[in-house]
Amino acid sequence: MFKKTVSISLLLAVCLLQTVCFAAKAVPSKAKQATSESNSYFYAPSGIVCDAVLSENIHSSSTIVGQNVSVILLDDLKYKDKVIASSGSTVSGTITQNKIAGKGSDATKLRIRFTTIRTPYNNVIPVSAIVKTNDKTGYITADFSQNQTNNVVLSANSKINLLFDQPITVAAQ
Repeated sequence: MFKKTVSISLLLAVCLLQTVCFAAKAVPSKAKQATSESNSYFYAPSGIVCDAVLSENIHSSSTIVGQNVSVILLDDLKYKDKVIASSGSTVSGTITQNKIAGKGSDATKLRIRFTTIRTPYNNVIPVSAIVKTNDKTGYITADFSQNQTNNVVLSANSKINLLFDQPITVAAQ
């Protein structure tokens, strides 16, 4: 009886040691995890600018806050020769402000906040971007000399510059 108890105890001890050894090999050390995690993401700082084209007409007199807007990237969005999103990717956003002249504002101002990029490979990248303006506020103002009204008018297929005003983090490919 004593031999049987010792044998079972030894068998359990061997099984326990094998389990501990296997678990130690399966879970990398924290240093290795940090290295593999840092290699699996790509970081780009704020301030990147990219050309895009509008998918639809935008007119301040008929546009409402919360309305969806999308643009298509004309060029690859790159940082240090690494492609974040390829040309043809769709950048989606919403109208965040539409201040009509005469309603507490001296000029009509429209602002769009872009929040996601969907690549042609169906990857979704969260971003924060605005239309690049001279004052870097993202407010698109009415150009009276262009449209003879005090409305912001952006035609479909017109080119705009996107300013990515927050850092971008994407999973490495």
